[in-house]
Amino acid sequence: MLGSIAFVAFVTSAVAVVFVTLVVAVSSAAATTPVVETEQRNKSAQASRAARRVRGVTRRYRPVIAEEPPDAVGTL
Repeated sequence: MLGSIAFVAFVTSAVAVVFVTLVVAVSSAAATTPVVETEQRNKSAQASRAARRVRGVTRRYRPVIAEEPPDAVGTL
């Protein structure tokens, strides 16, 4: 009887250790992913700004907004 209780306790603690390890691994991976993506975006933005400076383009381009949208009647 005592052996079976010890076995159940051992299995329960082993499952708990695996579960906690997985939770910590997933949470740390989720915490580091946005940082890496932000660093990559920053590097690409710096590279594009540097390329614009090399070409002599310094002002930001904004898309031209149409004054009124095209009429959608009769397009089907």
